[in-house]
Amino acid sequence: MRVGLGICEVVGIMNKVPRTSMQNLWPGLASAGCPAGWQTSVVTSQTITAAAAGTWMLGDLAVNRMGFGAMRLTANADGTPTDRERAIGVLRRAVELGVNHIDTAAFYFSPLRSANELINRALAPYPDDLVITTKVWPGRDPSGEWVWAAPGQLRGQVEENLRLLGRDHLDVVNLRLPRSQATASIAEHFGVLASLRDAGLIRHLGISNARPEHLAEALAIAPVVCVQNVYGIGASADKRDFLRSCGEQGVAFVPFFAIAGAAAILYLLAVALLLVLLGSLFGDLSAQAHDPNATSALTLILFIWIVAILSDAPGANFYWLGVLVLAAAALPIIFTVVVTLWAAMQPSVQEQAA
Repeated sequence: MRVGLGICEVVGIMNKVPRTSMQNLWPGLASAGCPAGWQTSVVTSQTITAAAAGTWMLGDLAVNRMGFGAMRLTANADGTPTDRERAIGVLRRAVELGVNHIDTAAFYFSPLRSANELINRALAPYPDDLVITTKVWPGRDPSGEWVWAAPGQLRGQVEENLRLLGRDHLDVVNLRLPRSQATASIAEHFGVLASLRDAGLIRHLGISNARPEHLAEALAIAPVVCVQNVYGIGASADKRDFLRSCGEQGVAFVPFFAIAGAAAILYLLAVALLLVLLGSLFGDLSAQAHDPNATSALTLILFIWIVAILSDAPGANFYWLGVLVLAAAALPIIFTVVVTLWAAMQPSVQEQAA
């Protein structure tokens, strides 16, 4: 089984997953970009399916813990459109290998590709055991600009997913919270989804980008079968506590960016570089005033922060990429001006002291 690391998800309570070695789960790991030295210890002729990871329940729907995230079906890392037939082939192969849980969204699209349309084209008529999870609240207009739906617009987003997927109901719909709503009530939006569930358009409900208080609020309105949040290597204590809480309540935890734990390492690296640079600068500011290494170091630090932030952010927040790139371009200039002015002030300060 060859697994694309950027699109895999593990479903269920992660600390209860059977202890299966990486070479058993991912025999094609070396060919997916790992060091060549791993080749002999990882590659095997045995075909391992997603069922090897065990199963978990999304309400009354049994799914294999190894799922497939569709976000990257529509565009390559450099922004160019994916090959349509290759994307369709990947979806079909995933299902052949036992994947029966696919996560998607109507806003997963590029100028030439739609994840939902690709799923429809590749897999319809759908296997009886295939569970397709989608999400609403964020959306994109025809130009690709991000929008956030008002409660009254959620039905339109649900119907858009139904139309693109070619289904008469959605298996699971997650209410995806914007970061700006991290401490706000979700009752109004979630209440609309609960009414659509009662109307038969949705089978089960979940929440995404959520906090413990959001789960409690949602559970008071309607059953919640899953929480879909960032979780991976280096997860903070509060994220680990929330995962355990979901397990105790029988709510499936579906992590995204599950192997993007490098963010934590990048944060620490950025802090370390910043401390070293500041120590050097304050040791002799005037000597550093025109040192290109200083501005290069600051640029490197900001670049690391960009990578770290984006590796831990939902797709809807990639808007900030442009802001951060502009900041990366402007910071060295600002830094040079400030340090030059500081250095120019030093003689006058010394004269006053004399």
